[in-house]
Amino acid sequence: MEDTLTIQDNIAEVNYTTGEVKLVVQHTETALCDLLKKNFSGKGHITVALSGGLDSQFSANVAKHYADSMSVVTFRHLWDGAVINGQDVATAQNFCEKAGIDFVVEDFDVKHLLSTELMEYSNHYRSISPHITTQLAAIKRSQHIKGTLMLGGEAPIAGIDQEGNVKVMSVPGIASHPNARPTHFVFTHYAPFEFLHIHNGIEVIRDPFWISPDTLYAACMHNMHTMQQHKSAFHLGTNDTVKSSTTPYKVNFYTSINKDFVFVPPLFKQTGFEPLNMYLASQTGNYDEFDLRYRHPVLKNIFSTDWASPTMFDEKTHTFRKAKTVLEGAVLEDMEAVLTEGVADIALQENNTYQFSW
Repeated sequence: MEDTLTIQDNIAEVNYTTGEVKLVVQHTETALCDLLKKNFSGKGHITVALSGGLDSQFSANVAKHYADSMSVVTFRHLWDGAVINGQDVATAQNFCEKAGIDFVVEDFDVKHLLSTELMEYSNHYRSISPHITTQLAAIKRSQHIKGTLMLGGEAPIAGIDQEGNVKVMSVPGIASHPNARPTHFVFTHYAPFEFLHIHNGIEVIRDPFWISPDTLYAACMHNMHTMQQHKSAFHLGTNDTVKSSTTPYKVNFYTSINKDFVFVPPLFKQTGFEPLNMYLASQTGNYDEFDLRYRHPVLKNIFSTDWASPTMFDEKTHTFRKAKTVLEGAVLEDMEAVLTEGVADIALQENNTYQFSW
């Protein structure tokens, strides 16, 4: 019998036996902002877990404008009393003040979790990422979640290849170019939150774009409006391989959805764990000390669980094997053909910026 899990109201199914993801995307002519309004109206109260990044800022905008009521909680990660994600917390506060949203800051002891409970949480929620596991634990212990919890999702942004064709980049696992996110993105970033719902009864909207199959389709197609409005795009064929950050394009994507949405774009994209990574490296002289202590043991531990199929994981390299995401019909090809035609007559300027790992 195959081990499968349904993600966010049947929009996707992950198969832990085969490592395959089945994703449902449905054609629509309705604008993205109209679908968001339709799908979030009547959802009751939504609590947004606001990290401070663009994705969670977008979720907060959606909840404020379309949900019946909303609130915001920001988790302040602590390590021996020091704040790990202080810059993110400050950005979250600035955003809420600009957007006129009340928010609560809730402290969470990251050191205690990683040092004593990491394996327990990882096994329980099938989480292979210490970062995701930290989110899960903070949410589970939160005193400020009411109604449905919503997190920041993943904007399905597109880029232009050297032939001028538009390629959808960030629908996890289905993009057709070499920089596409592999299938494991869904297993790592989406599935554990479904287990959070199953084990704790917390209603979770992991990604506002995954609220319905037609909303995900409209989000993909919104790339055409973004490129047409801003006359710029992320270029896949850049000669500078380090110039791989999509942040400027992502800002354009989000800000062009609804003129009433407000944003405080961070200076650069980060996970919130960078100061901890640097601290541990400075104490030991090992650049990868965080991974050595926390990520690698979790990956090694996976092979002692009853859900880690050899089809999914390569035990020698401690990595996910390549697996495919299945879409019915030629949905992706049809979307990319329409997007390409829609911007064919526009001289799109490159808006790539450099991506560094700190």
